[in-house]
Amino acid sequence: MLVFPSDSEYGISARSISIEEARAVVVRHGGVIEQDAVTVLEETGELDSPLSAALLEDYAATCALYSHSLRSSGGAESAEFVDTLLERMLAAPSSHEAMEDVRKIKLVCGAHLKGDWGNDDDVHCLIVDGDLDVDGTLVLNWPDEWPGVIILGSLKARNFICGGWVVVRDNVECEHVYACSLNDGGLTIGGHFKVDSFLETGHHVKVCGDLEARFIATIQNEIDVEGDVRCTNFQYREDRDHLRSWVDAELLERHQATGDDGVRSTYWYPGDAYEQRIADGGSPVRSGL
Repeated sequence: MLVFPSDSEYGISARSISIEEARAVVVRHGGVIEQDAVTVLEETGELDSPLSAALLEDYAATCALYSHSLRSSGGAESAEFVDTLLERMLAAPSSHEAMEDVRKIKLVCGAHLKGDWGNDDDVHCLIVDGDLDVDGTLVLNWPDEWPGVIILGSLKARNFICGGWVVVRDNVECEHVYACSLNDGGLTIGGHFKVDSFLETGHHVKVCGDLEARFIATIQNEIDVEGDVRCTNFQYREDRDHLRSWVDAELLERHQATGDDGVRSTYWYPGDAYEQRIADGGSPVRSGL
């Protein structure tokens, strides 16, 4: 799988920009998704901004009082632990740590990509100024989920795995989409969303336009659709047992859970094979449907 936008030999031009420049681009071209995009940038800025000297001083004073209180109540070991944490926070960062704290924001022009592409883990926020068209599978999945990709245009791909925060100003059209952040990511679409199958396992999804799909399942969250919904059996999207009616049985795993009342129940959940099928460019839908 190629890395976007690092594989520059494919003619992708990317440049690093400041958070101020990124915010200006988003405000100028963001349209209906401007606020969601700014939120992504604010998260980037928080990661990039060290604590001020005044805030550190206040925090140190609070920790010192807490440590003294612990010692007075006989908690010497806990007090030593607090003192150690404070020393580490106040210590000057090494050159290696300082390098790790640099957050990268990159701006690229719209692109038509051939093959399968995944995100660069070293780029904390990627802004695509235009449409992004991928002939194969697009995987946008950061290990820590934050931040993500802002597309100031439309997104089109054969298959799409969304594991981070992705904001698309216009339309999204794919065959199969798997939104799998485990409750730490989001997908905001400013236009219409057209897909053959969509499965959510912890993503926050908002569609400002219409939603058109053959098969949909939401495991943990709702899909907020402001436009019209055109999807057969959309009302069953939260029914995990309904997955068996359209998902290839090889991609599902049976799980058990015990409720607050002590009653054990079984349910179906997509396994690793589901994500792999999407990544390979295949369909998770049962044959014959």
